[in-house]
Amino acid sequence: MKQKKQVVMGDKVDIKGMREMADEAARARDAKFAQESSEFLRGKAAERGLLDAFGNLKPEAHKTLSDTPLVSTADDRLKV
Repeated sequence: MKQKKQVVMGDKVDIKGMREMADEAARARDAKFAQESSEFLRGKAAERGLLDAFGNLKPEAHKTLSDTPLVSTADDRLKV
């Protein structure tokens, strides 16, 4: 059991212990996802020169690139 890093839960009816382990695993998964997402976004923003020396977004990062909507109402494919 120790070689496989398995833990004996006790009886199969130990539902409270199983739920606690599942909740702990879910919190760990969410924390890992949040950290990886943050690192990814910071890396992509840094590649494009959108971060200042302190790691905050520069004002240029908030500027809109275009006022043109992504989907225009003049598109014939949208008419029903």
